[in-house]
Amino acid sequence: MPDALNGDGWFYGTDTGYLKQLVAYWRDRFDWRAQERALNRFEQFTTNIDGLTMHFLHRRSKQPNAFPLLITHGWPGSFVEFAKIIGPLTDPVAHGGRPDEAFDVVIPSIPGFGFSDKRARPATIPPALPRSKRS
Repeated sequence: MPDALNGDGWFYGTDTGYLKQLVAYWRDRFDWRAQERALNRFEQFTTNIDGLTMHFLHRRSKQPNAFPLLITHGWPGSFVEFAKIIGPLTDPVAHGGRPDEAFDVVIPSIPGFGFSDKRARPATIPPALPRSKRS
């Protein structure tokens, strides 16, 4: 880690003292194994889309007519952001809701995040439709 400039604080970026404390916390005190156990409670899969391995979570509701719901994270982000809402969405009855409020949830990891491959080159974007053919 670089040495701090005299009295720089946050002026030139992250405060060096703060960063050292943060790194020590993640290295020495954060319970990584507990996080792994928590995330491994979810059904996780990979599939190939246009040559990229894509990771996603898929939790089906116990309700037979649950509506499918796709939830995506932004950049930067992770499927982990949605861990707390998967239960209430897929099993609303257990969380004080009604059976007809149930969803089958799919949460992909966008390319380059989580366990999804990153693109080696930009995606090919199809040409825009002429205005007359847009809906």
